[in-house]
Amino acid sequence: MTSGEAAPDLLILHPVQSAMADHRLGFERTGGLCPSDLPGAETAAIDQWDALFRQVVAATINAGFDCDLGDEGLLAELGSVDGSRLRVGEMSYPVVIVPPSRTWAPATVKLLKTFAEAGGSLLFVGAHPTEIDCEPAGEPWDVLTREAAGSVPCSTPALQVALDRLLPDAVRVRTADGHTAVSTWVHKRREGDRWILFVVNTHRERAESYEISLPWKAGLSASRWDAVTGTATRIPSVQSGDRLRIPLHLNRADSALLVIETTSEAALSPTNPIAAPETVIPLVGPWKYQCSEPNVLVIDRLATSLDGGQCWSPEDMDHRIRQRVARHFGVEAALEWQPWMVRDSGAFQGKGGPVSLRYCFQVSEELPVSASLVMEWHAAMEVTINDKLVDFREAVTHWERNFRAVPITQCLHAGNNTVVVSFPYDCLSEIEPIYVTGDFGVRLDDQEPVITSRATTLSTGSWVQQGLPFYSGEITYQIPFDAPVNAGCVRLRLRNAQATLFRLRVNGEDAGKILWSPYESDLTSYVIAGANLLELTVVGSRQNTFGPLHDRQSDGEGAVASPEHYQNEAFLREQWSLHDYGIMGGIELVAVQPEV
Repeated sequence: MTSGEAAPDLLILHPVQSAMADHRLGFERTGGLCPSDLPGAETAAIDQWDALFRQVVAATINAGFDCDLGDEGLLAELGSVDGSRLRVGEMSYPVVIVPPSRTWAPATVKLLKTFAEAGGSLLFVGAHPTEIDCEPAGEPWDVLTREAAGSVPCSTPALQVALDRLLPDAVRVRTADGHTAVSTWVHKRREGDRWILFVVNTHRERAESYEISLPWKAGLSASRWDAVTGTATRIPSVQSGDRLRIPLHLNRADSALLVIETTSEAALSPTNPIAAPETVIPLVGPWKYQCSEPNVLVIDRLATSLDGGQCWSPEDMDHRIRQRVARHFGVEAALEWQPWMVRDSGAFQGKGGPVSLRYCFQVSEELPVSASLVMEWHAAMEVTINDKLVDFREAVTHWERNFRAVPITQCLHAGNNTVVVSFPYDCLSEIEPIYVTGDFGVRLDDQEPVITSRATTLSTGSWVQQGLPFYSGEITYQIPFDAPVNAGCVRLRLRNAQATLFRLRVNGEDAGKILWSPYESDLTSYVIAGANLLELTVVGSRQNTFGPLHDRQSDGEGAVASPEHYQNEAFLREQWSLHDYGIMGGIELVAVQPEV
């Protein structure tokens, strides 16, 4: 692997300074002469930084991207910005990842700011830094976050989606159905017009089938080289839209050396790639769609008043306000108990007082067609929106019996809108997010949601980025397509499918469901020659409505949502952590001609 030059896709900064800042030195107690009261080393924080950093690196590599690790000393000595790329010595990178971290050196922050201002893609993962050289520096990081290309939770699917967006022309290595492959490592090199890939399946018990894709152009061909025998074998490839796809199967603990020629002068011969026995037809949007229920805006930041609205606290996340109010009335311990235990114990009887909660949200100049306020309401509450009293007595149930919805369309105006909820607080009171539902879209401006008009069509990709970030129902895509004449078999293939379930209807007939890999379905008996209509229903989940919505690690490997993920600062970040749903990697028809 010395031919050509290394061609990593991105740079991941190494957060060793954060680890060292949280490392508490101590004494190792050995032998009987060491006093028992000497403090030992505290490594819990450094172990956490290490685990999160390993997760980011693994997520990047398993998504089929090659990366380098950025040392702050080398960045200070050799780092510069070249166009929209970050250069470190002889290497340069179009994308730089800032992993979960606490503090960075001033020179690093300055370099990252220059890189972002020059158009480089800076991506924050997990909890954002808050310090520079271990000194509080929230404002500089807030500014840099707004200039960055994105912020995602520390999770493999979220990172894959973000990197696919930032590196559209990268060579990708995925499983056969477009997902990331656990225990996969890829090394990429360039030698002129030739790509050299070394792909390793590091899993010791499981074989894996891959698909390598790269931007297609005339003359592309791929071969697998045997480093032991010195032989090369041409690999069949399939053109799908603007990308060429190359299948690869690796046994457990297996590897492959691939050479991809990007000119017509191929290594084995100047002939075209071997055609696979199928025709792949990408179905390209945008498409019309229908939602099974109204769209949602989640409002989980609020201010509180304990004097009838004369003075208000600074706006903050709901779990912090909940803890502050409980602490004020001396019932903070009740937050750790189950409600029936609080009620039956009588320990907090008589503690409480009047509380007002103020929730604000933005509406664009394009007012919503319809809107309702949804919240967990009880009769002792008084609710106003923009100083108009909202009557919940005639409210209808929404989602489940504890949530009530009341129309507020006529109460809204462009700009800032305010909901105030006043009630007598006691140890059983809940301070929770509220919701606006209706016929509208939601745009995230620097993490602040704004109600806007709803898009009439959806394209390939997550519906989170298409005006539906908090939507948690079903969406039916209406996808017209033309089927080949005399196709022996027609299969539908979903790439990088993200949903809890997919339901299919073709030309008005139920055509089955797709629940797990491989995300394919045989449509032969439903398809007719010529024009057809596919209705693909993508079933989401309540995750993006009810959360956790600020989890640092989101749906990382082995993650489990517990009460801690809603209220423990160690698990939370300020930014939204949303799960992607929709037609992520595209839809394909695979037509296999009958044998003659």
